[in-house]
Amino acid sequence: MKEVADSYERDMRTWFVDDLIRVHTQEAIAKVGGGASDSMKPVFVIGMMRPGTSLVDQIISSHPDAQRAGELACWHDAVGEHEAVIRQGVHGKAVRARLADAYLRVLARQSVDAQSIIDKAFLNSDYLGVFHSVFQKARIIYMRRNPIGACLSCYFQQFSPALNFTMDLSDLAHYYREHHRLMAHWRGVLPPGTILGVPYEELVTDQEPWTRKMPEFLNLERDQRCLEFYESERSVATASYWPVRQRIYTDSAERWRNCEKLISPLLDLKSLDS
Repeated sequence: MKEVADSYERDMRTWFVDDLIRVHTQEAIAKVGGGASDSMKPVFVIGMMRPGTSLVDQIISSHPDAQRAGELACWHDAVGEHEAVIRQGVHGKAVRARLADAYLRVLARQSVDAQSIIDKAFLNSDYLGVFHSVFQKARIIYMRRNPIGACLSCYFQQFSPALNFTMDLSDLAHYYREHHRLMAHWRGVLPPGTILGVPYEELVTDQEPWTRKMPEFLNLERDQRCLEFYESERSVATASYWPVRQRIYTDSAERWRNCEKLISPLLDLKSLDS
């Protein structure tokens, strides 16, 4: 697969993150005022690839008032269409209103009645500034995982050539550092209560507290079905299909230690918070 993929351009990734941080300052976000929509229906479940987002998606969508949408391309496509403008400043009200209407129409195809609809496209972590400027009352769940474990899980998974950074450990380390830098920025500039950080290792070792906390964060009433997510009849279209159909297991949390001598490009990531 690596032979047919374009090379990962580290400088391009760094410049993109630099521009997002430069444009979406705390002051710029505050100046937006109200969002284009008051809807709390959209929910982002994000994180570096393979951080447990499929597990969280399955837990929350087991609630009768929640519905999964899978990995939607809406925000990636919208930012791609308007990238030059976004890298210069926050969108004006008219554009944000169009983005809100278009996204809500997509979510309506998943469910008209659901209180929360989950979009877990991992690239959405790049677009939190845009997303918040459109849906200021919407909520974001950020899955955090040991960075070495997350990167190794990506490396051993066969992804599309478009995800070229997953095919080399040094590229993965660079991508993770940029992801970590951008997420630190979003968590610093978005209002308190917008993002809930969920540590993967804590979720898999002590499920119940986080399984209670996540629906509460989304203003969903407590429901036992979230604790019994593995019995859900709802379909799962993901590389994590088999694990999320089981009770929570802990085997993968520290599996990377078995090959520590072979993963030197990733070891410096241990200094970063997961």
